[in-house]
Amino acid sequence: MREPLQSRWRARLGWPKRILLLYRSIRLRYCEFQIPGTTESPPLRGAYLGEGISLPYYLKLYRASVSKTRDIPAWRARAALSGALAAFPIVLVEINRFLDFLLPSGGLRADSWVQHETDLYSARYRQRRRGIERRWGRTVRKHGYRFALSRNERDLLAFYHEYYVPHVTYRYGEIASIRSIDVLRNALRKGFLLQVWHNEQWVSGIVADRAEPHRVSLLAAGLHPSRREKMQEGALSAAYYFLFQWAVESGIRTVDLCGSRPNQMDGVFQHKTLWAAVPKHDPWHHAEVVFYLAPAVFLPESIKQQLVSRGAGFISIGEYLSSVPEADSPLLRR
Repeated sequence: MREPLQSRWRARLGWPKRILLLYRSIRLRYCEFQIPGTTESPPLRGAYLGEGISLPYYLKLYRASVSKTRDIPAWRARAALSGALAAFPIVLVEINRFLDFLLPSGGLRADSWVQHETDLYSARYRQRRRGIERRWGRTVRKHGYRFALSRNERDLLAFYHEYYVPHVTYRYGEIASIRSIDVLRNALRKGFLLQVWHNEQWVSGIVADRAEPHRVSLLAAGLHPSRREKMQEGALSAAYYFLFQWAVESGIRTVDLCGSRPNQMDGVFQHKTLWAAVPKHDPWHHAEVVFYLAPAVFLPESIKQQLVSRGAGFISIGEYLSSVPEADSPLLRR
């Protein structure tokens, strides 16, 4: 099923997608891990049970080492979860949203991915514009970057194979989420490839789609490998800067920076926040991650900064634990 960009279709198609992907719950991944200690928190043992989609991400985020892993059939999941809850102070369950009613109470629910959007008419963006101009506008002018828009098939293929895929693979390795060339090709029907040039060299780029008249969606960003050692010169950030400049001049209201992991220590999440982007619930993704935490456990910042659902918005686990007395918390397991 192709990922829709329009908000209304993401919501409408999210439910059938959950049903179509129920087969992924037939066999689940079980993993025991240990998070290394820091000056603020001792080593922490934990377990993961679920489809396995987000497991590599969380192991990397926590810098965790794996002690045991195995696949288990769905009919043994309840026993495995009960054992994990009894043995470990933190347990992560990644489950199809259609099945979350089967989970025991006491969990903090997190989206596997959130949508990051900047409202160009908002006070938040107006407050950030000065910082954006001071930081990235100055860099653009210092290095003399310029941009051009293209819908040329040859340019798209060059961007995909020489910029986008090498950049994402280099930055994120096995946890990289790479869009297909067909998705980007389809985006050019209403969108464009934004190329950033430095002198006569094409140094970076962005593929953006205009699925809605007053909304532009950033689908892929890439940096030429020759610029990796010069990341501080801001060639990739220049692509974001020019996209926002173009959006303002074109009367666009919303810049959709697409998906991010909902953790405030995640580099992608932090970068999008700098562009005044706000995380929003995304009904398109079929799985959620439920955090079960033992009371009075010392948590590392990588867990405290995890965003979990609170009504229509989010709250970090650290903020939640600070605002709700442990004895009164309806969510932390006993």
